[in-house]
Amino acid sequence: KKGIYILDVHIADVSFFVKKNSPLDKEAYYRGNSTYLINNVIPMLPFELSNNLCSLVPNKKRFAVTMRCLINKKGQILYFNFFRSLIKSNMRYTYDDVSKILKSKQRKNRRNPKKIKQLHKKINLLGNLCDILQNKNKKTYELDEILKPKSIFVLDKNEKIIKFLKDKHDKSHQIIQEVMILTNHLVTKKIQDGLQKPLIFRVHNEPKKKKIDIFLEHVKYFKLIHQNDIKYFNRPNVLNDLYNQIMILLKKNKNIQTYFDYSFKKMMNPASYTTHNAGHYGLNLRDYTHFTSPIRRYNDLIIHRILLGEDYNTKELNKISHNITNTLRISKRSENAYKDMKIRRWLTDHTNKIFKGIILGMTSRHIIIRLKKFMFTIRLQAHFKTYKTFPKEYYFVDVKQRKTYNIADNINLKCTHVDIFMPDKTKWIIHS
Repeated sequence: KKGIYILDVHIADVSFFVKKNSPLDKEAYYRGNSTYLINNVIPMLPFELSNNLCSLVPNKKRFAVTMRCLINKKGQILYFNFFRSLIKSNMRYTYDDVSKILKSKQRKNRRNPKKIKQLHKKINLLGNLCDILQNKNKKTYELDEILKPKSIFVLDKNEKIIKFLKDKHDKSHQIIQEVMILTNHLVTKKIQDGLQKPLIFRVHNEPKKKKIDIFLEHVKYFKLIHQNDIKYFNRPNVLNDLYNQIMILLKKNKNIQTYFDYSFKKMMNPASYTTHNAGHYGLNLRDYTHFTSPIRRYNDLIIHRILLGEDYNTKELNKISHNITNTLRISKRSENAYKDMKIRRWLTDHTNKIFKGIILGMTSRHIIIRLKKFMFTIRLQAHFKTYKTFPKEYYFVDVKQRKTYNIADNINLKCTHVDIFMPDKTKWIIHS
């Protein structure tokens, strides 16, 4: 209205059902978060809550916590507030549905064209607002995107991998991302500055100087920037600029792009929960927490309670933040181990097949290689009788073939033996 966007974000009111210190709450604290194993989930809360009472299903009245904000065409927040609400969702859309609407490829619904037309108009308005927020924050969220996983798996009814897909982060995903980040940021400001209460922050510390130096050594090796400019980039707050410059320079060299994508991720610290506000480096935001998924993250449930009047002291929040940081890391390790096990199971049907890869790095014991088509990384065991590595010089030698391979080179591999449960016993060799 008059160039002002009115954005409502509705999050299920889980705190209405899960009371502090109740048996449900204690179990949710113990689990800390939901764990996702490709097409299976170990939920933080019971199915009746996660898939029914706290799910904003179409045409059902549901309790929610709403964030309403007014945003102008420059992306400036003119007003925001949080309040409890009772909502009824009009429609459930998938990411693909929204992508088709945004691209004007959605078929007309003959049963209710007026209602569908109104919904499509709102979705297109959301698309416009997303553009405004992205333009305002063009340097803000790019690092967060770099750190996201790039591939997903499709399983059959026997839970075997049948397809590897590249994770497409199109406009429909970007809308959700922009809105969720904005909501998480504003609720932090509301509690911290408005209510002046202690809370748990989601923090992402800037990379350590030693790791930045290693990354810059890689940049120097490929002669991507002038020697005199290295000192300028030896600071965390300009690394995003450097990464973007590298990606533009290497637009036509996908191998070195992949290599720097891997190196950049290695440089980053893991995010954590804490009561000390150290900012979120990946999002380039000073004030940030998690609020938008209380059904699957215990931190979000705590933030809901604090926002709605429940009091926690700093000692309680310290204990909670330490626990949920650990539970989330355990979940991530479990999810990665499960994915790796599924990949090794898939490899049992593809032994002695030739795979194309890119050399990403090496140590005295291993050569790290990304398989191109399948977007997963393997470690090739190095030994002075087989593959002799020179990590500081960025190359290794295939002793038997008397061939030298450099970092970011293409390489052909063959898997000769697979052990589904013992990754170190899975054997790879270079195929000349």
